Amino acid sequence: MHPDLVRYIRDFVLYHVRWRGRQRTAEAFGVSRQTLWRYLEYGHDGSTVPSAVMRSVGGSIKGLEEAWLGLRGERPLPELDVSELPLSDDLEETLSLVCATPLASAEELSRIGRIPVSTIRDRLGRLSDLGLISSISHRLSAMGPRPQRRYFPTKEGIVAGGATDESLSHFLQTYPVSRQWFRLLVERLDAIAVLYYVAGLVSEADPLAKPMRVDHYRQGPCDALLTLSDGRSIGLLRQGPTLPTSNLRFRLRSLFRLDYKDRPQVTLVLTPSTRSWLEQFWKPSPEGPPTP
Repeated sequence: MHPDLVRYIRDFVLYHVRWRGRQRTAEAFGVSRQTLWRYLEYGHDGSTVPSAVMRSVGGSIKGLEEAWLGLRGERPLPELDVSELPLSDDLEETLSLVCATPLASAEELSRIGRIPVSTIRDRLGRLSDLGLISSISHRLSAMGPRPQRRYFPTKEGIVAGGATDESLSHFLQTYPVSRQWFRLLVERLDAIAVLYYVAGLVSEADPLAKPMRVDHYRQGPCDALLTLSDGRSIGLLRQGPTLPTSNLRFRLRSLFRLDYKDRPQVTLVLTPSTRSWLEQFWKPSPEGPPTP
């Protein structure tokens, strides 16, 4: 199947879900909800859903075009002011979580927010259907061979989230969802994925089993700060494989020079290889490797 046709079919399915919902879309194409969910969630084109779509429109590109125009020609849903869109408390909670940790996966959102992964997936699906969040596919070899869906709020989602806050300007200052913030996060997506993964592990190790706060930093010694429910803080400092060790030394010195009230109680330094990192900081001696 031609790549352009595959993309055309995916756009058609997404539009169908937007107006008809997942259940009716699955019934219209004759596939299970689980198959449709995998197609939408993981971004894998496969052959099951595209083939089912083509069969449903008569197997021709012209039929697909007519189905697309027919769907678009239906009477649209009434225009809604998203600032007044009624959301349940559960959806508001999940939307705030996505705004606080944009570009996190469903599994990471589940760990950080202490929400069962099946529940968070259902809420993300409903927010996606409302057009309040979107997602991209991202794969990092260090985190497995399969790509992950990473979720972020749309413009409408930011407006809806701001409606539950003091003001939209305060919301943009509180959450990393401004255009500048989003550009920075996307440019460092591999690093952000690692930070969220570690944040999820820290959250699972919390004996209080409460939601955790994640704060990103544009500058300063730490890349992110994790704050547990009891106020304990953990700083995450990531040293990428291409950064010189002088950069890490500077950041560590900056961290140590902070007032003790401003320093995280624990700082985790994330490196591609602990052994190679230690070898760069401590020269080997005849007595053996030093104890850090």
